[in-house]
Amino acid sequence: MIPPVVSLGNNGDFGKVSGHFAIGYPPDVEARYAPVKFQHAKRYDYHSEFRSSETMLAAVAAGLSSLLAKSGDFDIRCIGAVHAALFLAAIFLLLPVLAHFFGPRARIAILAAIALVFGDVMYVSVFNSFYMDAAAMVFLALAVVFFLRSVL
Repeated sequence: MIPPVVSLGNNGDFGKVSGHFAIGYPPDVEARYAPVKFQHAKRYDYHSEFRSSETMLAAVAAGLSSLLAKSGDFDIRCIGAVHAALFLAAIFLLLPVLAHFFGPRARIAILAAIALVFGDVMYVSVFNSFYMDAAAMVFLALAVVFFLRSVL
């Protein structure tokens, strides 16, 4: 969340989600790097036929960005914060399950392994993007935790 911001570049897929909120950036920089600030403009308005759970998370991020942004631009870290909050909620909800089955040392080892694996830039960088894989990852984590809690 602090500079330098880690994100993924857009290969043309961001518009399927960000277009619903008229968020984008000029096409000449689209494939060169991963920008942090996106513009709100009518020219980026695009309502694709493609539906995704990422659109719901982007709506929350757009609202969050409108509250926090001074310039009126959309900051990609807002969608990252939404994804990260859901992922951390899944970890928080996993704690009682781990407490039921494992002792303190094993819990610490499991949580350290989760932090080591899912804290890697390959997982974290997708959080700061409009890729639908981020929503799939956090909702899969939540689904697994809810399943384990229901079994418990």
